Formats: sequence, structure tokens, C-alpha cells
Amino acid sequence: MDDESQSYGFGGSGSDKEPTTPISRFGSQISPHSTQPGIENINLDDDNSGAKQKNVHRNKGKVMWSTEEEKCLARAWGTTTNDPKVENAQKSKHLWQSTATYYNDNRPVGTPMREWSLIKSHYYRVMPDVDKFSGWYNNFLNNRASGQSDANVLAAPHDMWKMSNKNNAFKYEHVWKIVMECEKWAP
Repeated sequence: MDDESQSYGFGGSGSDKEPTTPISRFGSQISPHSTQPGIENINLDDDNSGAKQKNVHRNKGKVMWSTEEEKCLARAWGTTTNDPKVENAQKSKHLWQSTATYYNDNRPVGTPMREWSLIKSHYYRVMPDVDKFSGWYNNFLNNRASGQSDANVLAAPHDMWKMSNKNNAFKYEHVWKIVMECEKWAP
């Protein structure tokens, strides 16, 4: 046998290409129901509070927002940005901390408190849709045909939304209405 064929054999040829432990063709030689001396038993149900706390924190953003919570968020944002003392000339973190304070103080009963970063994240997830809808609404409002009612004007951007979103309805009208009101009473 030459050196190359010995380097792939089983046993103790001393080659650095061999595994340090012989490979068994039959898988583990230890019964799956036994314990091996020297290896500690691992209980997967142990209370590992550090890991649980980390997972709870990581999953906080996964809690769904109700319609009432989204309305509260829109009011919190509108109130914070329309504050006559500071208006919207605030640093981003301070703006969102103030918004979170308002939100958490006024949130619907039975809903969880939310950190400012999660409030900011949800706001930025919702607002592109609200802004797109608002643009269409303003376009239809400014180009309203004679005799067209407010209901007709509002129906047009809903139709546009459905056409451009695979026949799905616009799901943030409750936020859009509050944002529109906030813009009316802005300084």
C-alpha cells in the first residue's frame, strides 16, 4: 500500500488527514436511552431566565397592533409634532420618546406598553401606505368634478388602492383620518 491510500484508512496510521476518533459505520455506539459517564444531562425545561428575557425582548415587536392602538399612535404622533413649544424641530430620538410617552399614557385599556423604538418602527411601516393614499385623495379632491360629494372623492382613492394592490382594501383609513385632522390643526 502506498502512503496516499494509508492516509484515508481507518486506524492509527498517524496521518493528519484522518479523524482523531475512528468512524463507526453504525452511527453512535451509545444507546439513545442511556447516559454516558462524564457528559452532563441537559434539561431543556430548565429555567434559563437570561435567554427567556432575551427572547421576550426580541419578540416584543411581533405583537400585532389593533385598530385602536394605531389610532392612539396617530394621535400621539400628531400631538407631539404639533406641540407649539417645540413643533417638529426635535431630535429624532426625543421626538419618538415623547410620542411613546403620549402613546403609553393614552393607550387603549388592556394593551401593552410599547418602547419608543417599536412605536417608531410601526409608524414607519404604516406611513408609506397612508402617504400614498393621501396623495391620491388630495389629487381627487383638488380635481373634483362639479357635483361630486365627499363620499365620491373618498371612494376614488380606495378604488385606486385596490387596483394597485391586487384588489386588497386600504387598511389604514383610521390612521389616515387622524393624520388628516392633525394636519388641519397644525400651526
